[in-house]
Amino acid sequence: MAVHNVWEEGEFGVSERERLLYGAEQEIFAEFATFWYSSMNLTGSGDAERLPVGMVDVSLLPLLGVTPRLGRNFVSEEAVPGRDDAVILSHALWQRRFGGDLEIIGRSIVLDGSSYIVVGVLPDGFRLPRDFTAPPTQLLVPLAPNPSPDPRNLHYMDALASLAPGVGLEGARAAMRTVAERVKSEIETLPASYTVKLVPVREEIVGDIRPALLILLGAVALVLLIA
Repeated sequence: MAVHNVWEEGEFGVSERERLLYGAEQEIFAEFATFWYSSMNLTGSGDAERLPVGMVDVSLLPLLGVTPRLGRNFVSEEAVPGRDDAVILSHALWQRRFGGDLEIIGRSIVLDGSSYIVVGVLPDGFRLPRDFTAPPTQLLVPLAPNPSPDPRNLHYMDALASLAPGVGLEGARAAMRTVAERVKSEIETLPASYTVKLVPVREEIVGDIRPALLILLGAVALVLLIA
């Protein structure tokens, strides 16, 4: 389930404060995870590369039902500022940059001038939702909780959730509308029209790629007409 903030200007991601508030709604969500997209420089052996990176909650892969092809998922101890940095590689990057080396787990790589320990390799074909309309994410890095959320309440994180047992989609939507009213009273910078929207992930992905699909279908129809 994709979780969006909505007000009159459109749909938005969640802020650090909302991440904490929504994630605490255990009667609605069995699991809740956020992530955001960034980029980092990979240096060391081979040419330097600027790569798309997903900064992810440690709960994201379990929520998606994804098990790394090699190694493991992040653990909560790695999502703490100041701890040794961990990274999970995409299958494509592992193959292209590291030759599919089965001994890659535990190796150190350099990202933005800092050492990161490879703890896992994603299964072939793994995509974050926005990867269907943008260059695919090549690396995952654990997202550490921020003890002092940004007072500007910037909405830069994507959010996914699974529903608690016995909670249906319409029930969850109604419950989150109530949560939104409470959150609005706690975060004064939110617009009066703010609310929360829940969208099944499949609808989210199809909605994002719908324009490209329509263009493709139109091109196929044109070829058939010419033939």
